[in-house]
Amino acid sequence: DTDTIKNLYMPLGLLAAGMLIEIIAAMLRTGNLGAALGSVAIDLVLGTAAMLGGMLFAAKFRGIELGPSRSVVLKLAAISVAPSAVVELVGPFLRLIPILGWLLGFVVEFILFFALLGALFDLDESDTWFCVWVIFLVSLVISFSIR
Repeated sequence: DTDTIKNLYMPLGLLAAGMLIEIIAAMLRTGNLGAALGSVAIDLVLGTAAMLGGMLFAAKFRGIELGPSRSVVLKLAAISVAPSAVVELVGPFLRLIPILGWLLGFVVEFILFFALLGALFDLDESDTWFCVWVIFLVSLVISFSIR
């Protein structure tokens, strides 16, 4: 069933793989499993919450049907983790590119974020762009308010 794959298995796989990669990367940076788990958990919760707020606003504003709430939260958690995990994997290669490596990583992360958002929620291009901008603005506000 393609709906089950898109609504359950694909987000679970992306979330599990992304979290594993992020935990290993954080552990290599800190040398402490507890600190790595804590930082990944905080990033996951804050990232998912910011995206949920943005998506709920965008869905209400544009009349987008997101689906069952558990499925929505699972998909957003996967989207919150998977793109940055891919950048973590290619990070050592990106650091070999002087000056533009970080920019290339940002572009890769954005493309994956955009593609996953559109694919997992069956959004057309204009709805995907709208959701991306709303999520970005919500994340920006949260980022500045906690600093």
